[in-house]
Amino acid sequence: MHERGCNDSRGGYSLIEVLLALVVLTVGLLAVASASAAVTRMLSSGALFTQAAIAGDARLEGLRVEGCVGPRGGDSLTGPVTVSWQASGPPDRNDLVTVVRVQRGAVDRIDTLRGVVLCP
Repeated sequence: MHERGCNDSRGGYSLIEVLLALVVLTVGLLAVASASAAVTRMLSSGALFTQAAIAGDARLEGLRVEGCVGPRGGDSLTGPVTVSWQASGPPDRNDLVTVVRVQRGAVDRIDTLRGVVLCP
């Protein structure tokens, strides 16, 4: 029979090495999951703010088409996007101000778009 001595050269991993590897792997996976959730939230907010910019731009374009004969102010609500607008200025032109407000949970963002329409 072959006796085992203290200088046994069998390879392998100790329990501590395996546990440490599992901890490192778990931390890495949690970081990836957290980053993925943050990216998803950012994409959702970006889509909402794009919708708000499109609504504000459409309102400004509508006011340009109406010229100086349309209403001087108003607002509209489309989902979480509120578009408020006002036309002011001297009789020969309208200074258009469109305020777009997006409210989604705790996020409240306000953007202001400006334009000018010359009246004939």
